[in-house]
Amino acid sequence: MGRRVVLICEDSQHEYFARHVLSKLGYADRSFRVIKADRGGGSAEQFVRDRFLRELRTFQKGHTTYDLIVVCDADGKDRLTDWKEACNRGGLEWPGSDQRVALFFPNREIENWIYHLRGEDVDEARKCAKLKGAGDCQDAVEQLARICDSGRLPPDALPSLRQACVEYARFRALA
Repeated sequence: MGRRVVLICEDSQHEYFARHVLSKLGYADRSFRVIKADRGGGSAEQFVRDRFLRELRTFQKGHTTYDLIVVCDADGKDRLTDWKEACNRGGLEWPGSDQRVALFFPNREIENWIYHLRGEDVDEARKCAKLKGAGDCQDAVEQLARICDSGRLPPDALPSLRQACVEYARFRALA
């Protein structure tokens, strides 16, 4: 795939997870431009949302030749509704299903997805331990790709992970 990607995310764990997912979707590693929140620079969610709105404005004006991917922890909140309202306030249209914009919102945090994909008993309400290394999530992404590609999520799949598979499949179809 020759397309370029702008990846907006909170931290290194999100970045590595997204890089592995994008690699499964056929993107070359060198095609990424990563915009990541600064550690200690305030709310990472606010940073990611603000950058998303800025990039979305450029994207919707048609001045882009890249795909836009966002990974942001929901921290137990309804980020989708919050972000749609922010788009509306900013005079932007929410991205349509035919646009090359994908948003991934783990309901609590990305670690919940990783541990769940590894078969551990986790839910979306409690915090999970950070991984020793941010890159230690490839096995979880392999599992995510397998279940999303098969279209058969286990009945106990986390709801936000189900939505991630919808985004994954939609993005794959746009390729």
